[in-house]
Amino acid sequence: MKPAHCAVCDTLRWRTVVQQVERNEAKAGAVVGLWPKPDTIFASYATPTGFTSPIAFCPGHAPALGDSAPAGLTSGGEPIATGPCVQLSIAKTRHAVCFTDEHGAFLRAHLADQIGLAESERDAVMAQWANDRSDAPRVTSGGRR
Repeated sequence: MKPAHCAVCDTLRWRTVVQQVERNEAKAGAVVGLWPKPDTIFASYATPTGFTSPIAFCPGHAPALGDSAPAGLTSGGEPIATGPCVQLSIAKTRHAVCFTDEHGAFLRAHLADQIGLAESERDAVMAQWANDRSDAPRVTSGGRR
């Protein structure tokens, strides 16, 4: 299982860019996750001590509440989940902060200053962000609008 990928089919479930410049700890050429694709489903499964951190799935492979974890869902060779799916959330709700006006302003600056994208590339990323957020819940620091 790879972070930011569907736990079943391994498709990337986050929007990403390639780091263009060396900045702080970031290395040029590294893939940087920006926000989850809005239709990504996150599932948590029961464990002997509680439940797993949310695990990403594409819509076609998302479990239903009560379903067992997919075969091969392991970390270091050990099963991650031993019980049923106990919680489901969709990315556009779970990560609603990624789709706020405030995050959009941060993202545009981050793409320029930290990632080093050219203006035309920033514009393309921001167009994708605007499209992804078009049907996402709108949240501000004061709550839903």
